[in-house]
Amino acid sequence: MGERAVPTSAQMGHAPQQLVGAFESEMVAERLERLARRAQACMALGCAVVPGKDIKIIQKLASYGFFRRGGVLIGSHGFTALSNMLGVRWETRHGLLGNHSAPAGRHISIALPDGFELPEQDTIASLEIGQLPIREFSGLTSEAHRNPASPGVQIDLVSSEGTSDAIQASAPRIRIRQCEFADFSVQGAVQGVVFGKTSASLVNLPDPARFAAQQFICSGAESAGEGIEPRRELEQAAALVAWHSEQNRTGHFGKAWREALQRGPEWRERGQIASRALLRRHPQLAHAFAG
Repeated sequence: MGERAVPTSAQMGHAPQQLVGAFESEMVAERLERLARRAQACMALGCAVVPGKDIKIIQKLASYGFFRRGGVLIGSHGFTALSNMLGVRWETRHGLLGNHSAPAGRHISIALPDGFELPEQDTIASLEIGQLPIREFSGLTSEAHRNPASPGVQIDLVSSEGTSDAIQASAPRIRIRQCEFADFSVQGAVQGVVFGKTSASLVNLPDPARFAAQQFICSGAESAGEGIEPRRELEQAAALVAWHSEQNRTGHFGKAWREALQRGPEWRERGQIASRALLRRHPQLAHAFAG
C-alpha cells in the first residue's frame, strides 16, 4: 500500500507532517478507536460531553499548541471539564448546568497568558468555522466545509494584553479580545480532559477556586449599571463554591476570593455586586465569603 501523511503529536503552529506506511496508519486508527471507547465509557459513568463540533475545534486548538503554550479553557466548556474532574454533575430546572445545547451563539473561550505568541495568521484563519480541518478516525485529515450562514461556534481568545485587528479581519468568527480578568484564570492552571461522544482532548483548566472567583467578577462586570444578573456565570460559580464547602475546602476558595478583591476598586465593586446576587439565591453559602 502507498504512503500517506498523518499529523504528528508534537504540533506547534502549522502541524508538521510525517510520512508513514500502512502499518503506522493502522496504529493511528487503533489508537483513535481506543480513545473513542474510553470516551464512551466515561460518558456512561456520568461524565458530561460537549457537542461534536466543539470537541473537534478544541482538538484542533490543542494540536496547534494553544494549551501546550499555556492557554486555559474557560467559559462553559471549562466548567464542564472541571465538573468531570471533580466528579460531580449539577442539575438545574433547565437541565445540566454548563450544557451547550443552544443552537446558536456558543462560545469556546481560551484565556491566554501574558506574552503568549499566537500561531501564524493563516493558522488562526484555518480555525475559522467553515474551513476547519477535522481529524477522522482513519487518521487522515479532511476539510469539513460548513455553510457560513448557519449557526456556528465563536472562538474567543482572551488576553489581558490586547487584540489583533489583522487576525480578526481574516477570521471574523474568532475574537481576540482584551480582558483584565484573563491572567487570573491562567494562574495555578491544572490539566483536565474535555469529552465528546466519541473522542476527547487534553486541555488546561483553571483552578476551581480561582475559576469560581473569576466567574463572580465577570458576572458582576456584566451586571454593573445594568440591573442584570447573568445567571450562567453566577450559577456556575455558586456550584463551585458549594463543592468547596462540601469538601471542607472553603479556605481555598476564600484565598482566591480575597486575592481577586485585592486587585483594585473595580474588582471589589464587581465582586460585591455578584456576591450580593449570589446570596439572594443561595444564602447558605454566606460562610464562604466571611473573613
